[in-house]
Amino acid sequence: MKGSEASLDTLPYRLRLRPRSGPPGAHRGRGEWAEGEFLRRVPLLGQFDPRRIDLLASFRDPFGGLHARTFEPRRAVPVLLVADVSASMGFGGRMSGIARLARLAHLLAASAYASGDSFGLVCADSDIREDLLVPPARRRGLADEVHARILAMVPRGDARGLAKAAALLPQRPSFVFLVSDFLMPLVDVAAILDGLWRHEVVPIVVRDKVTEGELPGFGLVTVRDLETGQERLLLLRRSLREAWQRVADKRLSDLERVFAEHGRRAFHLVDELDVEALADFLLAA
Repeated sequence: MKGSEASLDTLPYRLRLRPRSGPPGAHRGRGEWAEGEFLRRVPLLGQFDPRRIDLLASFRDPFGGLHARTFEPRRAVPVLLVADVSASMGFGGRMSGIARLARLAHLLAASAYASGDSFGLVCADSDIREDLLVPPARRRGLADEVHARILAMVPRGDARGLAKAAALLPQRPSFVFLVSDFLMPLVDVAAILDGLWRHEVVPIVVRDKVTEGELPGFGLVTVRDLETGQERLLLLRRSLREAWQRVADKRLSDLERVFAEHGRRAFHLVDELDVEALADFLLAA
């Protein structure tokens, strides 16, 4: 591996949500329990559990009260990658969106395993891709498995199937990475986010500079709609190039507005995956 991908083998991530239930793990949970990370001392009468008695604190109490320790539980959570594998994700000036998605899937699966969390994969084009469906699991080798399966698939159709992904996720709150180029109507983006309301969602916008104005200054170019296959020959001149850039900038601005309206902040995966930048983004959230 080269560049930023060689610097981190796993991705540190921190959840804002605090799960109330689930198996023991690395993330802060809700409530007060008999085990976990020390939280505070309370009068024993409020706990009725002699196993939690703090003898030193009780001995120091001038009024002779008995004190107990309470603990904050640590929980494991499912980590889900919900991914767009439509035809437009197959485009890439330097690296296709599918190749970047495969690398990200490997990183997230390895990171979840290292943190004691389960990892699951849901992919969609015009419908859910059953051949790429991986229920949440924690097992050695899962990172290599999902990486190979994504690289072997053929992107096709549009991304309407993403709206069905929420029904396949666990009922309890999970950490969801929503990966797409989001080349879809904004009302569809909003509907997808609405369906994921119970989860902590990190949108990852797959972008390519070639589609956003990094074009030749002048000349004939052939453009093709990746979802319909239709081609068109254009004479690229300065005015058209500037108009193309304005459209790309407005699309990104409108997309950020939709994310903000749903309380989400997106990470932009431009050209190649910068693991350190993604780690900083997650830890700063």
